Amino acid sequence: MGSLGWVGARGKSRLWVSKGFRREYHKAQAVKLAIIDAAFEACFTIASIKSVTLSNR
Repeated sequence: MGSLGWVGARGKSRLWVSKGFRREYHKAQAVKLAIIDAAFEACFTIASIKSVTLSNR
């Protein structure tokens, strides 16, 4: 595939990682963190609405 490999003998030399692999990895991490951020925000928005509703009773 050409995404990563070794300079010399497999497992006994330096490992290299392609720019495309790093770019794809960073993109995937950004998407994952955006999903976590949205879930966190939604959770606290709901909790905030519930606490305001309960305090108005």
